[in-house]
Amino acid sequence: MPSVNSFSIVYYVSSHGFGHATRSAEIVSNLKQLHPSMRVLIRSAIPPQKFSSLCDTPVSGSDNYDVGVAQSDCLHIDINETYRLCQRWLCETPQIIRREVAFCKSQNAIGIVSDISSLPFRIAELIKVPSIGISNFTWDWIYEPWMDNVPGFKLIIKELRNDYAKASLFLKLPFSGQLTAFPVTESISLVGRESTICVDTVKKKLSLPKTKKTILLSFGGHGLRFDNTIHTKIPFDRYEFISTNDYGISCRHFSESFLRQNEICYQDLVKVSDMVITKPGYGIVSECIVNRTPILYTDRGLFREYPVLVKEMNDYIPALHIPGEMLVSGNWEPYIDRLFEEPMSPLEKPTDGAAIAAKRICDTIGVQ
Repeated sequence: MPSVNSFSIVYYVSSHGFGHATRSAEIVSNLKQLHPSMRVLIRSAIPPQKFSSLCDTPVSGSDNYDVGVAQSDCLHIDINETYRLCQRWLCETPQIIRREVAFCKSQNAIGIVSDISSLPFRIAELIKVPSIGISNFTWDWIYEPWMDNVPGFKLIIKELRNDYAKASLFLKLPFSGQLTAFPVTESISLVGRESTICVDTVKKKLSLPKTKKTILLSFGGHGLRFDNTIHTKIPFDRYEFISTNDYGISCRHFSESFLRQNEICYQDLVKVSDMVITKPGYGIVSECIVNRTPILYTDRGLFREYPVLVKEMNDYIPALHIPGEMLVSGNWEPYIDRLFEEPMSPLEKPTDGAAIAAKRICDTIGVQ
């Protein structure tokens, strides 16, 4: 086996949702801890400036390595538009694969990791290297319930499963459904970003009041806009609401540049908050779990991951559902007060999934 700095691992990250990126960054960080001179090349359509806030590994690639789902905002999924995009993507995949095969060969790739595009497994087979998938869901599993209304998804699912079946290993995260496309599967523990900065330091940098509890609004990269007429119903007098996006209401908004200048990461905002109001996705749920922050969550539409997260996350952390109509109307206060009554229990389940994943990646590609 050549020295670790003479080859590379190519790591593909879905651009649908930020959870794929946050957990991938944690795993890449653990890979670098195991082998500091290892070259890990991240390929994703996520803007490089977004990824730079997660880890110091450069990101490249502008292709859509998967479609994910089409959304008008973070709470509403467009199934028909998703199907249209999948059809177009299938037509584009031969060109994407040719480009990526050439790229991986040029970088002397000896292993490929994917979270959770199917194409990297086909690429790995073509260049004859091992491939590892990591996720709590696969796109064939997400699309499967939609076949009744859009039968054309059957062909798309078949193509995805053919690619997933080429994987050497699939590392299945918590909050998973019955994922059967991969021939070899291992379950691993939670991957989540834990804040390492002192809470008082974060509060001081953000000028957060000591007399109010802090509540983080977190609705992901697809965005959400509230009607500013609901402002009078939101209990601003009792709680300090913060966010990193403009949701159309008067809460404290911290820009990415401000956080970067003050060396504050998103998980630090989760840690400093007494509660997070969100739509449940793996990224924000995992960060709330490891930083011990309760979750007030709302509906997410016909996304198959949602009921799995809702069913299982109460095993880790206090969580309460607020109906979508209550969220958009601003009637948050009774739900907030009720959730604050729930006790926070000690975290009893392991959260060392990033270290386990890094070790299994190295084992699979033969790096000691």
